[in-house]
Amino acid sequence: MEEYSITWKIMNLFWVVFSFIFLLNGVGIIYAGHKANNRNWLIEGIIYQLFPTSLILLIMIDPNSSFGVTLSGIYLLTWVVCIVRTFFIANNYLKYMKNKNIDMYNSGQINQNNHQTSYNNPNQSYDMTGNVQYNNSPNYNNQNPDIKSNPLTDEYEIIMKSNNCNNPPMENPSKNAAFSRDNQINFDNDNQNTLNNTPDNIPIVNINTATVDEIALLPAMDIQKAEKIVELRNNGEMINSLDDLKRKLDLNDYQVNQMKDYILITSMTQRRIDL
Repeated sequence: MEEYSITWKIMNLFWVVFSFIFLLNGVGIIYAGHKANNRNWLIEGIIYQLFPTSLILLIMIDPNSSFGVTLSGIYLLTWVVCIVRTFFIANNYLKYMKNKNIDMYNSGQINQNNHQTSYNNPNQSYDMTGNVQYNNSPNYNNQNPDIKSNPLTDEYEIIMKSNNCNNPPMENPSKNAAFSRDNQINFDNDNQNTLNNTPDNIPIVNINTATVDEIALLPAMDIQKAEKIVELRNNGEMINSLDDLKRKLDLNDYQVNQMKDYILITSMTQRRIDL
């Protein structure tokens, strides 16, 4: 159900019906005050309900009392005031319920982020305001790691201080040394792969002669767009400019700016068929 639909409003304003019911007109406002924790509404609803309750008691005790006519007139007057006030209270009540739903949604998002962050990093969490908190208990700091940021991989390399560790000595130092060397080699290879994938190493591509695989390597380009370029080329439609490329592939300015430095556009006098 949509949060602010007509159905949602009806479900939250069912208490308004009581304001139009004879002898029960104050019950709805009493409910709204209790639900919204609004003391003024609660007292106002009690006052509106006090007159019909007094009238019922008076009829039960002394049906022929002349004061009953006066009390009935006062009750009818307060009933009209109660109906008018119900519309104002209902509007504010809906605002209160909307804000309450927003607060519940934000609280749920914070709890979800807290759970996800705790899963990824047990030493970090969020408080109810969304601020990051860190766990500095000895259980997380007993090994005293030095955390260094690697700018190439944007990851963290944790180097343990062996002098401050209370772990028992390694049984096979040569085996562990070989394992450390393998890890260092893998780390160097990852860094090299990262460098090879940087935009500076993307080759210049002639858009009118390159293959599908070569065109797909361009930034903001994929296989589907590359295949469309080759298909246009096979049909005799060459790319004459960046604007022509933008129009034929339905690209936006951001995509064109990403690939323009790596595209070479030359006029073709002979048609090339790529199978």
